[in-house]
Amino acid sequence: ISNAVNINGFQVGSVVDIAEADQDISSIVVKFKLEKDIRVPNTAAAMIKSNPLGNTIIEIKWDTLSRGSNYLHSGDTMQTRLSAGLFGGL
Repeated sequence: ISNAVNINGFQVGSVVDIAEADQDISSIVVKFKLEKDIRVPNTAAAMIKSNPLGNTIIEIKWDTLSRGSNYLHSGDTMQTRLSAGLFGGL
């Protein structure tokens, strides 16, 4: 597994594991590693996005106004958001 993890359009890491969160597979856990020392606010959210070439990436976004001083640490869980996708606006 080597899907890219991006922040503001820049690749900052990659996905290292995907696993089911429970026996019903009602959700999944995606583990990724950041290649750089980047402070990600605990208000950040991850979205799975695909592009027309078929590549899937994890995009991490946060509101710069609510950055605060609390940051995520290794092993923390992030919020997620739905991505509209290629045809989401139709």
